[in-house]
Amino acid sequence: MTVNDTTTKNAILSAIVSAVGSGGTIVVRNSGATTLATLTALTFGSPSGGSVSFTTTASASNAASGTAYDALVKTSGGTTICTLSQSELTVTGSIVSGGTLTETSGTISL
Repeated sequence: MTVNDTTTKNAILSAIVSAVGSGGTIVVRNSGATTLATLTALTFGSPSGGSVSFTTTASASNAASGTAYDALVKTSGGTTICTLSQSELTVTGSIVSGGTLTETSGTISL
């Protein structure tokens, strides 16, 4: 689905942020659906311009090495709210098996 209207994008992002709530996670996966890293302790800003920024813990454990392909946005109970493509999720830092994720923030853009 492609959403072109910024107001609609912001409404969708607000719904995602609300659904994640306290204790939700973002699970970053490679093209084989292997978990690369799980982002925890998420804190979201307010959606604006079709994007929303977030902060996360810098000590998320990495399960594997690889290139991010997609990401599952989950509630604290583990229910998947949506799947983001690699172009919709921007994070900085490296993902190395057994290491820690060095990034502490990111952006979801629709």
